[in-house]
Amino acid sequence: MSIIPSTRPAPLRFAAYVTNAAGGGVHNIPRPAPARQAASYDYEPWVRLARTLERERFDALVFADGGSRQAHSVLAGAIAYSTRQLGIALTSSVLDEHPASFARRMSALDHASSGRAAWHVADDPSGPWTEEYVDVTYKLWEGSWEQDALRPAGRGDSQVQDGKVHRINHQGPRYQVTGPHLASPSPQRTPLMFWAASSETDRALAARNAEAVFIQAPSPAAAGRDTADIRVRAATHGRLRQDIKFFQNLPVVTGRSPGQVADEVAAWREAGVDGISLVTPGSPGPLEEFARHVAPVLRERGLMQAEYTNGPLRHKLFGRGGLLPEQHPAARYRGAFAPQRAGRRPALVRP
Repeated sequence: MSIIPSTRPAPLRFAAYVTNAAGGGVHNIPRPAPARQAASYDYEPWVRLARTLERERFDALVFADGGSRQAHSVLAGAIAYSTRQLGIALTSSVLDEHPASFARRMSALDHASSGRAAWHVADDPSGPWTEEYVDVTYKLWEGSWEQDALRPAGRGDSQVQDGKVHRINHQGPRYQVTGPHLASPSPQRTPLMFWAASSETDRALAARNAEAVFIQAPSPAAAGRDTADIRVRAATHGRLRQDIKFFQNLPVVTGRSPGQVADEVAAWREAGVDGISLVTPGSPGPLEEFARHVAPVLRERGLMQAEYTNGPLRHKLFGRGGLLPEQHPAARYRGAFAPQRAGRRPALVRP
């Protein structure tokens, strides 16, 4: 008896994009009604939302730019402790923090979440500045520590091996970063890279760097054109078609029967998007309603995953391990800072 492989399309990915958690905010997003503003530093509603999203098999919770990055980091840590599968994405731009301290903060989140951290690179008008900032973080995450730099020392401890941790000695137009990276390699090393493709500069940078791209197409047909354009650009960097997932941004609208929402979601999948990013300003309530009432219908129709894939966030989305693929531009820094001549020894970093 022959087995015919299934031709059913893959389920869409779902991200919840919250624009006012812990003091954040994004303008020009329609506010659902009713929407009660959650207290800026009241973390319990957002932790509760994260648990609901995980129960309904969402892929990631994305915290928008704005507000206090320290508050977002604390909230992300609380969610990492309270969940086991949900991805956690923080938004940050080159204006927020020095790349060395940001890289260390993201490594800490990736460790705390067992490899579920993601970075949503915020819009910025200076493409070259953003590109240098991103490259500095790549050097720290991918190149500073060799893969076998940590050696087990017994009783769950580890120690750093001589000659396995290196300074990156970055000298650029804006940043001079000696290094080394002051955090051991996390499960993903480099967090999953989200990007918004809202401008020409963003599209160019996303094609080179992004693994997940937020688009805001006015129609499914326009979404098809947007995804095709960025995939062509990505190929010029040696990247593969399957290296990027595209998320269409949609506002969370309450009060519609779930079947109608599912029909609309299906149309976006047919247009070629890989996922839906549900955007809500202010309150977690609309997302909780969507998760409870619409997500079960989506799963019944095969539009949403029924179970998580175990492992780091990158493996959950792409199914090929937790590390960046070799064709990603960050991969060129692996081993780039190891000594090439006998007698040259980098400084030892002790834990």
